[in-house]
Amino acid sequence: MLDHLLTTLGNVHRRRILTRLAEDEPITLDEVVRPADPDEASTLGLVLFHIHLPRLDDLDLIEWDADADLIRRGPRFAEVEPLVELLQSNREDLPGTWS
Repeated sequence: MLDHLLTTLGNVHRRRILTRLAEDEPITLDEVVRPADPDEASTLGLVLFHIHLPRLDDLDLIEWDADADLIRRGPRFAEVEPLVELLQSNREDLPGTWS
């Protein structure tokens, strides 16, 4: 199970979503779309909408209501939350960009 969670956290967009949910809920898609280039916002929104949000929803880590544009913690979020919090609290010591 740990390997599966680490693979899930291996993508910056999924990390950003799960980190935001660990801090607060519900969140919206706009709250996690933060591209370095503002022109990339629509592309990133599409990638989140069609790839990352459905994947996290399928894993039951989130509950995603696309019509209401709301993302909430899923029934299995508690399985990933301690790992997200551990990594978030040590982000200065991690190589690369955490979120």
